Amino acid sequence: MTTKPIFGSGTIKIGTTASPTEQFECVISSFVVSANPSSITIPATNCEAESNAATGSSFSVSWDFAQDRGATPSLSELLLAQDGNLLYWSFDPDDTTVGTFTGQCYAVAGDIGGPGQGLWVSTGQLPCPEAPVYTPPV
Repeated sequence: MTTKPIFGSGTIKIGTTASPTEQFECVISSFVVSANPSSITIPATNCEAESNAATGSSFSVSWDFAQDRGATPSLSELLLAQDGNLLYWSFDPDDTTVGTFTGQCYAVAGDIGGPGQGLWVSTGQLPCPEAPVYTPPV
């Protein structure tokens, strides 16, 4: 079986509706959807010691992006205005053999400021209420 590397360039849309139209790939330098392991603690009983059991993963979007206040559209302004609210995202890779990923995440306002003479970059992690949806290529 031959495996093929996946390169991350593509179209990234983020918005307040289930079919976001605002594209932000030009300010995003890293976009990662991470699965985070989860477990529960099973309390001890008179017969068994306390133990842990795996549960379904939780997910989050992690990204780095150039602060873009004043741009139209502005990812920095969208995150600040929607802080704590549900956003929708889609990632459509340029590689048409990969498929499309869509999901939801809760907005977290990005960083404000940065180095005096450098590019201001925000790094953030946005929690997702559920797993992303993968749509294979047609």
